[in-house]
Amino acid sequence: MAPQLDQNAADLSNLPREELVRLVERRRDEVHVLTEVNRRLKGYFEIQSVLREIMAFTKRMLDSEACSLFLLDPETDQLFFYVTDDSGADLDEIRLEKGQGIVGHVVETGESLTVNDTRSDDRFFSGVDTKTGFVTKCLICVPMAIDERVIGVVEVLNKVDSTYTNEDVQTLEAIASQAALAIQYVRATEKRSVNARMAVVGNMASQVIHDLRNSMQVISGFSQLIALERPDQFENCEIIRSEIDKLVQMSQEILEFSRGSSITVNPEKVSLTEFVTKIHHFNQTHLKQNDGIELVLEIKTEGLVDLDRNKMERVVQNLISNARDALDGERKIILSTSIVKDQVQISVQDFGKGMDQAIARNVFKPFFTKGKAGGTGLGMAIVKNIVEGHHGSIEVDSEEGVGTTFTLSLPVAATV
Repeated sequence: MAPQLDQNAADLSNLPREELVRLVERRRDEVHVLTEVNRRLKGYFEIQSVLREIMAFTKRMLDSEACSLFLLDPETDQLFFYVTDDSGADLDEIRLEKGQGIVGHVVETGESLTVNDTRSDDRFFSGVDTKTGFVTKCLICVPMAIDERVIGVVEVLNKVDSTYTNEDVQTLEAIASQAALAIQYVRATEKRSVNARMAVVGNMASQVIHDLRNSMQVISGFSQLIALERPDQFENCEIIRSEIDKLVQMSQEILEFSRGSSITVNPEKVSLTEFVTKIHHFNQTHLKQNDGIELVLEIKTEGLVDLDRNKMERVVQNLISNARDALDGERKIILSTSIVKDQVQISVQDFGKGMDQAIARNVFKPFFTKGKAGGTGLGMAIVKNIVEGHHGSIEVDSEEGVGTTFTLSLPVAATV
């Protein structure tokens, strides 16, 4: 173990001058990085930029080939690379299960781990090396914790011309502690911001619903008069009335969502084939004539599903509209159904720009919007809320330059 700077004066006086200089410079570097984190916390900063700088600085300070930070995704219980240093490896799509490899082991135990020969440690997972081409020979991995809850880890890899020491572990633990503090600060700030914005949306939605209902009642009344005077227009008037109801319900959903309530659903047994066929019929002509887009319907299964028809129609319509906006090549969207493990699945697939993994992870978060002019960032958050109100789930699978598929999974309707 390398000598510590907090040794007594007698011990320090016996050290060579070069070793004293090294210890002083190392402590100076540690103080610098910790001070920099604290300074950034007092003002505006972009969290990933700050942490990336810290990772690069840590790599140099610990004389290592690479340094990275994993976070634990609370929804999937998987670990993903949140930031890395400037080594340039493509790590966005790599995810590790909790307990997998050294990283997963440290998350589970909450204890730091030094491995100076990965080949002799059965806990080492070589899958990341296989995907990146990086060869991990030795490492330190330390946990990041908030209120004694491990949220991720920081690791350094391959110390140059040496092995890792307890002093290195202590240094990395101090840096990990500051990184966790920075992440906690950002998460708390984001939560306050979202809550404040939700309150504004709620107040606006409440007023809009009041005014909207009055106007919609007038429009509905006149549509009924038209239907009485022109029976040949009855079907069109019914469409007007139906769309009016949808507008009012959409406003009510925004109000419920902004108040943090679960969106109210009134499910009924619906034929899956009839449900998607209606949506396909409603969209195919419009998309073809106005956008040159072919909407393909692929019914791979039939059956009944418990749905609030109006709300789930808006969910699928939202996904089709997003797919239309994302198209950047082949002008085709596929609407399909299937059953997987007693779950009805409805998928909307496009062949557009696609999303990187960072965007895909955030696409269902309130107020998150990317590359969509006029977007509020609430559409996909409400979609997720509606699907979960049906005891279902929604997943996104996307690749840049290839396209995106959103898949709804819903319970098969119980038969009496």
